[in-house]
Amino acid sequence: MRRCQGGEVVLDDGNGLGSEDLLVQMLTLGTQARTQALVARNQAIERLLQGLAVELALQAHSHG
Repeated sequence: MRRCQGGEVVLDDGNGLGSEDLLVQMLTLGTQARTQALVARNQAIERLLQGLAVELALQAHSHG
C-alpha cells in the first residue's frame, strides 16, 4: 500500500510499518533466504562428499 506523507509517497504495509521498516524487513527476509539456500547447498555438498568417501572405501576394500 502507499500513503502520502507531506507530499512524499511512503510505503505502508497497513500495520503501521513505514518505508524504512519495510526495507529492513525485506532485507532481513532476503538475507534469511540466502542463508537457508547456502545451508542447503552445503548440506548437499556434505552428502555428496560422504557418498564419495563410502564409494572410495568400497573400492579400496574390493581391490584390497
